[in-house]
Amino acid sequence: MEFFEKIKKIFVKPKKKVFNVGLVKQAKEQDSLRDKHKIEREDVIVVEKSTTAKSLLNAAGGVVRVLAAIIVICLAVIGLLVLVYPETRAAVVKVLQDTWEQIWGMNQ
Repeated sequence: MEFFEKIKKIFVKPKKKVFNVGLVKQAKEQDSLRDKHKIEREDVIVVEKSTTAKSLLNAAGGVVRVLAAIIVICLAVIGLLVLVYPETRAAVVKVLQDTWEQIWGMNQ
């Protein structure tokens, strides 16, 4: 019997304790929700339901983020085109110089 136990110790590794990140995250979230709603009891589980207004705001936020990304990409493409072509580069430099002069002209 001892022989088999030694073999078992060699080939069978003990189970490691699994640390469930999801449970820890859920517990922290419940703590913050209890603090937010001023609930002191630990046996209460707080469930926040999504309302129509929240859903609409989240959707609108997503649309705004996508539009902002599209605008940034368009401006980056325009900037690259201005740098690549000499005629447009000269025109943009002229516009920037005129703008700079007008801004300093207003301050004097």
